[in-house]
Amino acid sequence: MNQVLFERAVRPQDFIYDTGVNVGLHTLLLTKLCGPTGKVYAFEPWPETLKKLGGNLQLKHIRNVEVVSCAASGRSRLAKFRPGPDSSQGRLVNDATQDAPHPNLEVQTICLDDFAPQAGRLPPTLLKIDIEGGEGGALRGARRTLREFRPIVICEVHDETAGEVMQAVLAEAGYECFLLETGFLAVQAEESLPQRCHLRACHPGETNRLASLPAVRSAARGTSRV
Repeated sequence: MNQVLFERAVRPQDFIYDTGVNVGLHTLLLTKLCGPTGKVYAFEPWPETLKKLGGNLQLKHIRNVEVVSCAASGRSRLAKFRPGPDSSQGRLVNDATQDAPHPNLEVQTICLDDFAPQAGRLPPTLLKIDIEGGEGGALRGARRTLREFRPIVICEVHDETAGEVMQAVLAEAGYECFLLETGFLAVQAEESLPQRCHLRACHPGETNRLASLPAVRSAARGTSRV
């Protein structure tokens, strides 16, 4: 995901759910963009990565972030998590198969619809998802949040199956989806998503805010660039 995209999408006072934080590269940027009156909720389940994330936030004296040591998923439960060869490639798995030399871990998952009402937290105005194939599950667990609060969604899609689930959930919530392509041109995602791509989605009621994001290209509108 590119820094320019976040700079155009995030406004001061935004409340951002950042799922798949890793060591916090995007999180640090998001906390700066939303400002002291906004807040970032940073979801990361892997204990080793959480230590690095906490160190980075402390080093930069970040105050407007709450670290959530859970993975966003379709429901709140204990689940198997398979670490990858580096901290950016861990993912939830559906079976107990061990993948040496990186044995599975047991982590807590959370449904975003369950998270929002807890402890008086405010719902998101922007939802960022980068969770190595778990995108569909995270959005299934945010159906009520999407329907009631209509956050902008920015997501990296890691496989075709996750993309299909995401399209279905977003369409159900009344969202319009756009693919981000090279040079920040975007095409309306009317057909199946590529196996790996970047997606942004917005409710039609947020068209004014959508206008600040990279240009949209469709057959009806022709090609344009911001």
